[in-house]
Amino acid sequence: MGLAIDNHDTDGDGLSDGEEMNLAINPLSADSDGDGYGDKQEVQSGSSPVDAASIPNQAPVANAGADRAVRQGSLVTLDGGASMDPDHGPSALGYGWNQTGGVPVTLSNSLAMSPNFVPAKVGAYAFSLIVNDGADDSTPDGVTITVPILGDIDLDGDVDSNDLKLIIAARGKPADGPNDLRDLDGNMKIDTLDEGVLDTDADGKLNGSDNCTLKANANQRDTNNDGFGNLCDPDLDNNGIVNAADQTLMQSRFYSKDPNADLNGDGFVNFGDLAILKSLYGKAPGPSGLVP
Repeated sequence: MGLAIDNHDTDGDGLSDGEEMNLAINPLSADSDGDGYGDKQEVQSGSSPVDAASIPNQAPVANAGADRAVRQGSLVTLDGGASMDPDHGPSALGYGWNQTGGVPVTLSNSLAMSPNFVPAKVGAYAFSLIVNDGADDSTPDGVTITVPILGDIDLDGDVDSNDLKLIIAARGKPADGPNDLRDLDGNMKIDTLDEGVLDTDADGKLNGSDNCTLKANANQRDTNNDGFGNLCDPDLDNNGIVNAADQTLMQSRFYSKDPNADLNGDGFVNFGDLAILKSLYGKAPGPSGLVP
């Protein structure tokens, strides 16, 4: 008969009457001390089910921060500072970061509240944070750091005039932190140097569509239609290298109106064009954003 009583659970709290009597717990109440935590929960957690001041440890809550987009090659700092422990203990929060996606990187300290890393490649880098209060782990919280193509300010997947407009609109302003997408050169300010990253020769043509990326040629004049603008194309015989043969051809056309040899577009083949040829002597024509 005694065994039957011991195995009965009168208050339905998951502890038998016998277990509760052995622990000096009221078998007729599922919460003997009335602190809002069931007797079984307190027994399992190590708190006292008969002392309202003794309650189970509350697990901490991890907060890995908001998802964000950052500039390629910048120093990115993860931030677990918003994580919290409802009952502040039994120990100070410990942090554990783990990368869950993207190109593998090395965090400066995976056990720090705010470790950092440098994303060398374009892509999405995912991380998970778990915090511990000395007794319990939190559930994981994740954050994704997106690294767009350098210059893709509007995050539409390409670099175009819209991105250039965003940089021009912010010209003269300080960067919004070390990861500002508009601060392409990383000097902590938005200026003409950033515009140059997108339009290297500052001729209003983005590098990807500029047939002379290192020489300003807003008119994109290309009389032989080979993808290289005349201003950077003294390769008159089209053999891929500027050499003596091209110089001979140019000299044979001196003072003529030959459009292909008139590199600077002033209407005549002259010493100005010869100077351009000599500046590229021994080199390939270009470079051009239109020719791989």
